Amino acid sequence: MRNGATDVIARIGGPESYSDKAARKLFAKSVKILVCESIRMCFVSVLEGKATGALVPVNNVIVGDVKEDGKTVKDLANEMGLSRTKTHRLRIRLVLASFGRLEEVRVVYSKQPALDQCKKFSKAHKGITMTDTFNDKKISDTSAAVKLVKDLGLLYTAAVCDADAAKHHGVPVILDPVADKAENFTTFFLYEKKLPKKSKKSAAGKRKFP
Repeated sequence: MRNGATDVIARIGGPESYSDKAARKLFAKSVKILVCESIRMCFVSVLEGKATGALVPVNNVIVGDVKEDGKTVKDLANEMGLSRTKTHRLRIRLVLASFGRLEEVRVVYSKQPALDQCKKFSKAHKGITMTDTFNDKKISDTSAAVKLVKDLGLLYTAAVCDADAAKHHGVPVILDPVADKAENFTTFFLYEKKLPKKSKKSAAGKRKFP
């Protein structure tokens, strides 16, 4: 992190997404936030000097390691030459938010890792389609999912999101919790550029004086 300057932290997610919550828990208002479309773009922002570090989810206790582009986030960071400098463990409380009643819901939107944490709900409600896509575009985060439900305004649509995100967007919570486990946590890593290794001066290159 920089000395004497305001740090810029890259993250994904909209207001009250879990990445937003993790950043506020870890840094409060001491940094500037750069919101990116993907974890890879967070890393690119660090490499290009647009951000000091990237705060990203790496593991969830229900679904395991977070992946992007078919690789774990940890492997992706390593390949891009980034190193972990901080760790934060965040409690996850997923709910189902909708303008309709549970029996009216036919489509549930969210980011895929969030949907994967709700497999018991999915199995118990065979008539509901769980999807991470709307109009052929991937849903970027849980906050975006509930904003979509707000914008659609349809009784048969719902979102898996955080209760605070539902409140922020004005969509009622109709099921709490919705995840498979009540004890649900996601681990976030702060990644920064790897510091260059200090070169050792060759003893042969040093002049010896009597």
